[in-house]
Amino acid sequence: MNKKLISSVLTTAVGIAILLFGMISCDSCKCKNCPAPNACKDCCCVDGDSTKVCSDTSCPCTKVEKKLPLNISIFLDLSDRLAQTDDVYSQEVLDSAIISNITLWFAKNTRGPGILQSQNRIKVFFHPDPKDPAVLNYAKNLDYDITQYEGIEKTKTLTQLDSTFWANLKPLYEGAISEQKWIGSDVWGFFSYADVDNSCIRSGFRNVIFIITDGYLYYAPNSAIPNANLTPSSLSNPQFRLEVKRDGLDDLEVCMLEVRPESVTQREPLLQVLSTWFTTMGIKPENLKIATTSKPNNTAVIIENFLNK
Repeated sequence: MNKKLISSVLTTAVGIAILLFGMISCDSCKCKNCPAPNACKDCCCVDGDSTKVCSDTSCPCTKVEKKLPLNISIFLDLSDRLAQTDDVYSQEVLDSAIISNITLWFAKNTRGPGILQSQNRIKVFFHPDPKDPAVLNYAKNLDYDITQYEGIEKTKTLTQLDSTFWANLKPLYEGAISEQKWIGSDVWGFFSYADVDNSCIRSGFRNVIFIITDGYLYYAPNSAIPNANLTPSSLSNPQFRLEVKRDGLDDLEVCMLEVRPESVTQREPLLQVLSTWFTTMGIKPENLKIATTSKPNNTAVIIENFLNK
């Protein structure tokens, strides 16, 4: 075989090898400023150059959806529901398991390489604000904003988050139950006016609110407002609907847990009234979950699925 032909064959073979190598190496390409590993290979690595800056608006990687920082709120109903119990679990045990599952998921999804830049936030709150100074003292320890901590303190506080929250909630449960003195809650008022916007919605965040309540929305001062209270007797009217005062809550995810219908026949009407109220205010159906009371393991699955959707 003549030397020119051999040289030509070798050159072609090397060229093919380089091309194939370039194509293979593109699978692990990470361009500068790329929001996701391997997402830039089609636009930045086409010629094997992994030094390009990801700025072309036609590049697939610029269309990768970034994870929003978390803004999780837990609205706790401290009404006479706390005195309820079933054959096995007290309401305190059920509530504590829910709060633990949420805080542990939050901690798990906040740790990692991005912890120093994280803006994640989680809090437990009541509405209206308690007037008792002792309750307010506990409440101030139920708001965790990771940006308020530096370096190793971020990880340390995350590790202690679950125990810190419950250490401040347990006395509230024990005090309320032993004294039969209920702080109460106003879920309808919280959503109907600007409170939910100011307290639970941040621009550029994934805004999630968990509401731990029995599903019957009763607050004495609202009695003068038609259809502002949802009670067992309300559901005797098949046409009953909660008064809707606003809309625009499309940037909020709602998960209501521990709903406890007074009877089997009230289950579907209660869930329907609540669901209609939320969606009419703008909550997207895919961002809404209303679940009746259940064993902690069952509720844990609901929480996990909702947060991981």
